[in-house]
Formats: sequence, C-alpha cells, structure tokens
Amino acid sequence: MISSTAISLFRASSPFQELDQAALEELVATVSEEFYPRGSTLSDLDSENATAVRIIKKGAAKVTIVFGRNDEALVDYRGEGDIFGYLALLTGDQLRGEIVFLEDTVCYRVERQAVLRLLQRHKTFARQFFVTFLHKYVAKPYRELGKKKLFYGGGDRLLFTTPIGELTTRTLITAPEDISIREATEIMAKNQISSLVLINATGLPAGIITNKDLRDKVVSKGRDTAQPVKKIQSLSLVKAEAGELCIEALFKMIHYNIHHLLVLDNGRLKGIVTTHDLMRLQGASPISIVREIEERHSVEELASPARKIRDLLGHFLQEGVKANHVLRIAAEIGDRLLCKVLEMTQKKAGPSPVPYCFLALGCSGRQEQALPSLQNSAVIYADPANPEQDRVAQEYFHHFTTLAQETLQHMGLPLVHIPDPGNTAIWCQSERSWEKAFSAWILQADAFSVQSSLRFFDFRCLYGEVHMAEKLGDSIRSHLQAGRDFFKTMASTILKTIPPLAGSQHFVAEHTEKPPGPFDYSEKGIKPLVDIVRFLALENGIRETNTLARLRALRTISPLIQQYGRELEYSFDLIFGFWLQHQYDQIRQGFPAHPSFHPERLNSLEQKALQEAFVLIGRIQNLLLTQHYF
Repeated sequence: MISSTAISLFRASSPFQELDQAALEELVATVSEEFYPRGSTLSDLDSENATAVRIIKKGAAKVTIVFGRNDEALVDYRGEGDIFGYLALLTGDQLRGEIVFLEDTVCYRVERQAVLRLLQRHKTFARQFFVTFLHKYVAKPYRELGKKKLFYGGGDRLLFTTPIGELTTRTLITAPEDISIREATEIMAKNQISSLVLINATGLPAGIITNKDLRDKVVSKGRDTAQPVKKIQSLSLVKAEAGELCIEALFKMIHYNIHHLLVLDNGRLKGIVTTHDLMRLQGASPISIVREIEERHSVEELASPARKIRDLLGHFLQEGVKANHVLRIAAEIGDRLLCKVLEMTQKKAGPSPVPYCFLALGCSGRQEQALPSLQNSAVIYADPANPEQDRVAQEYFHHFTTLAQETLQHMGLPLVHIPDPGNTAIWCQSERSWEKAFSAWILQADAFSVQSSLRFFDFRCLYGEVHMAEKLGDSIRSHLQAGRDFFKTMASTILKTIPPLAGSQHFVAEHTEKPPGPFDYSEKGIKPLVDIVRFLALENGIRETNTLARLRALRTISPLIQQYGRELEYSFDLIFGFWLQHQYDQIRQGFPAHPSFHPERLNSLEQKALQEAFVLIGRIQNLLLTQHYF
C-alpha cells in the first residue's frame, strides 16, 4: 500500500517528521507516485506541474542550475528521502534549475496546495520547513561547492558572465583613412582617446592607430606628420561580436598580443574595448603579465612574470574559474613565456643551421597544461642537404633544447625532463624523418606503435615556421585515411585504461563505505577521456588538438558525441578542475607535482560528481568497444 510505505518515508524525512500521525495520514492521502527513467530531466515542465514538491522514494538525482552563456553548475545530489522543488513551491514559478535522474527513480509527488495548507496549520512544521530549506537546500550545497570552488565566485565572475558589448558604452570615434598623421593626432587629443579607428571609402574599418603607434612610428622616427595616417596604421583588426563574453575578448587580446579590440553588433561596428576596460572589470588582468613578458630582455627579468603565472593559477582556482578557462588562459600566457625563452635561447645558441619549428606535444600540444614547460616538446627542421648538415642540425637543436630547459629551471618553474642525448632522434627530426615515423606507426598498427605515437598526434607549432607543422599535419591525415588497422589497434589500446571504479554503481554510496585508495590521476583519470576524444577526432579528420575544441568539432559528425558531448564537456571541467587544484596545492607547498591522487580529500559531493564522470567515461569506452570496432 502506498499509505504505509509513504508514511514511513515522510516520518523519517525533514520537515515532515514534525507532523503528527493524523496530519501525515491526511497528507499521504493526497500524494501520488511518479516514475522517472534514468537520464530523464525535470527542467521543461509546465508551471503547474513544476511547482509540486517531490520526495525520492527510490533512486538518485542531481540538481544543476544554468547561468551565464551555456554554463551550468552542479548544486547538489539527492537520494532516498531527499526533497526537490522547495523554491518552485514557494514562488509558484517553474523550476529554476534542472533535475537530472541518475538512476531509475520513483518519487512521491505532493501538490503545492497540500504543502501550503500544512504551512498554515502547523507552526512547528512551517518553522522546520524553512530551516530545512535554508540550511540543507541552500546554504549546504553552496558551502560544499565552495570548498573546491566548483561554482563561479569572487571578483572575476564578471569576466565570465558579462557580454563584451556591455563595455562599449562610450561613442566610438572614427576618421577617414586618407587624413594626415597630424589630423589623426588632433582628433585623438581632442577626444582624449588612446586609439582611433580608420574607415575606408565604403565605411568599413580599414585600420587602427594607437598612442603606441604615434610614439614608436612617428615621434621616435622623426616622421613627417603631414604624411597620410594610413602609413602607420595597423591593418590587422581583431574583432569580437557584442554577445561574446569578456573572457573570449581576453583570450583574443592575449593570443594576438593586442590592447584594442573592435566590437561588432550584427556585423555593424559598435565600439572598441581596451585592455584597460577588462582590467577595470576584472581587477587584475592576465594581459599585464603578457605585457611584462614582452617587455623583458633577460632571463633574470623573466623570473618575475613566471612567478606571476603560478600566482594567477592559484587566484583563478580560488575564485572558482572553470577549468577550461583556466587552462586556456594559462596556455596563452605560457606560450608567450616559452616563445620569449626560445627567442632568447636562439640568440644565445646562435643562428640555426636550417629553418625549424618547435612543437608542443601531449598536454602542452592540447593546451591542457597549467604551467609552461618544455617537457612535452619536439623539433621539426627542414630536410638537410647531406648527412653532415643533418649531424650539425641534431647537435645544434640538442644544445638549443638543453639551454632552454635550463633557462626555465633558472626562472623557478617546475623541473622538466631533459631527453637522453642518445635518444634525441625521437625528439628532433627532419621533416622527411617525422613523416616516415608517423607513416611507420600507422602502417605497423601494433600496440607498441600506437602507444609510442599517441601524444605525438597532439602537436601544434609553438615557435618557428608554422607551415612545417601544418604540412606534417596534412601528411598524417592523409596516411590515417588508409589506417583502418591502426584505428582498431588504437581503440583496443586506449580502452584498456579504465577510470577508477568505472564499473561500480556508487563512489561513496554510504557514509560507512571506505573511500577508494590513491591512484594515478593523470593515467587513470585524465587519459581515458583525452584518449576517447583524440581517437574520434583523428578518425574524423579533425585538425584541432585541444580536447574541448575536438569535442565541439565532433558534435555534428559523431553520433557518440551528439549523444554524450555535453556530459563529456562537463566531465572535462570537473576532472581537470580537481587536477589543477591538486597540482597547485603540491607546487604551493614546495613539492614537485605528482600524479598520485587521494579521493578521500574530496568531500562527499565532489566524490559523487567525480565518480559520475568516471562512470560516464567507462560507459562510452564500452560503447566504443562493442558498437563500433569489435
């Protein structure tokens, strides 16, 4: 009977435990049972249906809320005896968040009017109802999340939620591109602006001049100010749409090393945003670190901005910035530092005997490394004319790499691995040799070849001749088109790495259950997710190397990603968020970053969330294994 079962459950659940037997029986007479299959949601119900309170009889659900643009945050997990629908009941409005059922779930549904009658008639129940609501369903989830900052917080949150168009409040000053330098200077002085957008005959932006252009190209050069201003304008105009978030503008400014960004609204010029605007919004901008790196001319001078990268990482983690944003910012700034180090190294080592490209590999190639390092790197150089030139190139680049790594160590960055001089061939090869290496790996298609080559597929140009990396990428994609056996072996190889407890139903299902022991987080936690996405990207000819960029490129062409893409993106942020915090905690305490991870250091909510991510990865591994390749 629903009555006896329901009464037992309600009597054990706050706030209904405050009701006497008669009130409980009256309430239970009005409740009904609802069934929700695993994976279903309660986010799109009509207002009348959404405002009912539900108490879980059997099963589990998670509560998330959506905010910003395409962002969501985990609020809490609910299990047997837990309630959801408090806020909707009080406001009479639709659910503000989304309830996702993690298992087949049965709920008792209590109509809004029935609860409102209880609140009016029973003062003790009403008091406990609001105490439970405030402490269990508002304060506790946010306090739990705050321990590891899974939710946005602090002064930087505006950077991640504010559209860039909201910063373009002042009228944009423009001028024809055929005016003189003197006229342009007068316009800038009159309007007290640091930049001037130049418009061509068709009314479109043709260029931009800044105070820096006037200082570096006019004053210091003694240029005649009667000359046309277009002779000193910067032609590369980087733009952003008004609806883009400020964080996207920040990425562009760091990437292109610019301080002014044009803002368009539906294709029409709306205004201009400067680094100063973002610094005022954020309080302290990563752009200042980039500027400091660019202005330094010695290894000793680079030590200060290098330390600030580590401090910035800690600041973002403390403020709860999402992992993918932290990694993107860290990668852009880290790239600037490494390029500066490589530039200084080349001056010290002398001219290169052949053109070359310095490649970032693995996590660095995917832009998923928190602190800059040359551990995951390689060199591709132009094909030598003869064996002697090849020998000279090998010696030069080994010396070059060693100097660069010593420089990073001198700057106080974590110690990186220096390749064995007897094994430099795998790190430093000519264009022809790299192409042969990839061709051999793909052709051999055995487990050793796959395991040896995986991280090399995640390469990108860090410094030097970009076209060399692009040419190598084209060659690899061409070989992979005929690499069916290689993909089968790759699937078999990568699916052997199973996330911790991926086959288990619960991570910390009971308070009495002992948490799992330590494990290699990099190997068991991160690698399975990265491997799956890399596999699908290579199979589908995706050029991207970043895991999230690969996921987004796969959305329209991979049925597996169409089904699980959003969950994988959420899992990426969760898994990498814990990893970043783990690494930073070790570095801050003066220890080298170590992959050993202790889940018991997480609170129960975090452990549940992490286990859900691991179970998802295990599920996709099984689908990949059974439905596609074997």
